[in-house]
Amino acid sequence: MRGIVSLATHLPVSSLIIVAPMQVISVIMGCFIDQIAMIMIAVPIFMPITNALGLDPVWVGLLMLISISLGLITPPFGLLLSIMKGNAPEGTSMMDVYGASLPYLYLTTLGIALFIIFPGIATWLPRHM
Repeated sequence: MRGIVSLATHLPVSSLIIVAPMQVISVIMGCFIDQIAMIMIAVPIFMPITNALGLDPVWVGLLMLISISLGLITPPFGLLLSIMKGNAPEGTSMMDVYGASLPYLYLTTLGIALFIIFPGIATWLPRHM
């Protein structure tokens, strides 16, 4: 674990460049793994990196949760897509389900980008509690 943290802290790039692959990994894991399992795998790896880089853990945690939910609706293996197909009316194809999930994919990706560019959006309410 110390090696990963050391690698992340010694890279000559911005901390946002470190956060972006963490979110991509969360999305990819979301295509194949349940949410609780992803959190149990990723948090022990991501949070020491977050702390070492001096990033807000609430911000990174929120980004991670949104990325996980994005992975769960990402075709072709998103776990929630199968649930949607099971609840859809008879005659609905899997391609119809994929098409119906596209607006959510685009908007969630836009939300993640906004949270990365403007971290204050995600941390404003927790700071005032």
